[in-house]
Amino acid sequence: MASTALRPHAPRNYYPVEEAENVNSEHEHTEAFNSVKEWVRAQPVSGSSADERRPAVLIAAFGGFENAGQAATGAAEWILEHVDQTVAAKLNPEDYYDFRVNRPSRVAGANGSLKLSWPTTRLHRFRTPTGLDAVIALGPEPNLQWISFVGEVLMHAEALNVVMVTALHATAEQIPHSSDVTARLTSDSRVLRSLTNAKQSDDVGPAGIVSVLSDTAWAAGLPVLDVWVDVPHYVAATQSPKAQLALIAALDEHLGLDLTTDSLREHAKEWEEALDDAVEDDPRMSALVAQLQERQAENDQAPAHERIDGEKIAEELRRYLSGRENPSS
Repeated sequence: MASTALRPHAPRNYYPVEEAENVNSEHEHTEAFNSVKEWVRAQPVSGSSADERRPAVLIAAFGGFENAGQAATGAAEWILEHVDQTVAAKLNPEDYYDFRVNRPSRVAGANGSLKLSWPTTRLHRFRTPTGLDAVIALGPEPNLQWISFVGEVLMHAEALNVVMVTALHATAEQIPHSSDVTARLTSDSRVLRSLTNAKQSDDVGPAGIVSVLSDTAWAAGLPVLDVWVDVPHYVAATQSPKAQLALIAALDEHLGLDLTTDSLREHAKEWEEALDDAVEDDPRMSALVAQLQERQAENDQAPAHERIDGEKIAEELRRYLSGRENPSS
């Protein structure tokens, strides 16, 4: 499929959620479907060619605020490396990026000469081994015009017959790196809640671009499944293969990626072992991680209204990390 920077015509109006009323007309009879994959395949689309008549799922992953441990973008990049994909659309970077913040990079070209690679968002289309069409929207969080940005992404998605959105989120939390990482699902769609273990959305606080895309898609009538993972606060600035693996596992369960993740599992194991060694060699860090583990166990056992606020631990970690960067202070 050819790459395009054109903005396709779309009948939907993509507005921020507070300016649009949800117009989603979902299937009432979800008992006819056993999985998200079945539900997606049953959605009507228009088109003349076989590909144009196939419904697709959009998987959204962006750098920035909701990408702790590079989990969302890392998971998307890993998937794209293991499927036969084409770039179906590319956004004009001048519309959305401040190049003093997201600078272009010099990279080696095919013939060995250097060329500029510009920060932008691309939509990659592929077919899963289980026969489901998927589109991954991947790029840095934009610096400018967020409303226009999500509108353009969703217009491209509509041109590619996207009938639902899966948004990947990764947040920095006060948890130890030894914690088991399992993705949690939320959705405002009653259909997707009935087909998965998703709960009603209840996350509050500042939002990144993936949440803006998610809310705008839902307001415009697209069912949205939000997939969340937690990343330890003290390693959120580095890659977390453990969190990437949890996101991929959730996508595999509900979309049928059917990809072998042995190499990523080994990488996640090595990542955790390296952190174990680093913590063991530093008494202060060892004490902090032990405190996190103890408090996590207390939180897991306590009723929700009695659970410990993690802000004190976050402050202790900030002081600790600041001391490492400024040992003379």
